[in-house]
Amino acid sequence: MRLLRAVLLAERWITTPANHDPAIAVLADTLHVTSPEAAQVYDQYVEKSPSIPPQGDIDQAGVRAVGEMLGEIGVLKPPLPDPARLTDTTFLQRARGGAPAPSPAPATSPSPSPSPASR
Repeated sequence: MRLLRAVLLAERWITTPANHDPAIAVLADTLHVTSPEAAQVYDQYVEKSPSIPPQGDIDQAGVRAVGEMLGEIGVLKPPLPDPARLTDTTFLQRARGGAPAPSPAPATSPSPSPSPASR
């Protein structure tokens, strides 16, 4: 869950116009390229043809295309499954804050934390 929340926050930060220059600086440093080169990467993958789905969305058309390709090569047999049946967005909805986590059973007293050996 924390990983999904971090991905969503990173996507939001990267695509916020006020963070354009800092994002390019991070790219340049991380990729060991010049700022103009990092700006080209940013422009291509954030602005022109975004490779990071907004809010972690799953591209159902892309899932359908993969299913069709798997059908063409014989991995999946007709009828091909509905892409919505192949994806589960439960954790994504929780990470977005759109669906509550399941409620634990009521406790009368706090439970002790598990010991490192029992994890």
